[in-house]
Amino acid sequence: MFSPNPLWEIDSRHAAEGITEYIKKIVTDESAKGVVIALNGSLDSAVLATLAIRALGKKTVEVYYPYDRHSPAESMQKASLWAHRFSLNLKFFDIEPAMRKKLVTIRNTCDKWQPSTQLRVGGRLSNRCICLSRNP
Repeated sequence: MFSPNPLWEIDSRHAAEGITEYIKKIVTDESAKGVVIALNGSLDSAVLATLAIRALGKKTVEVYYPYDRHSPAESMQKASLWAHRFSLNLKFFDIEPAMRKKLVTIRNTCDKWQPSTQLRVGGRLSNRCICLSRNP
């Protein structure tokens, strides 16, 4: 039987309060007007949005759904549901051009690339390439 390690136990209320205070501190220290969060449909981005709203209020939290041609429709639906739940206006941001630029940069830093292997760029599978060796 699995016996949890006491070091793994997390006081979720205390953790949420700490993260909320940290968000407030960053925004204050940077003299920012608010935060922008990539709400991609995952639970962690929804938790961050929740904590940011707690820390700053809805008026200072903007949420964007970053997408490219590989983005699953289910992720967009989840992000839309989270935004609706928070009563926030979800904006959509096409990251395809940035992903292509990043891929070109990766290709340019490699001595060789193999078009038959998949490379994860920015958390998504991108055009097929892989660095086999780096320039010294």
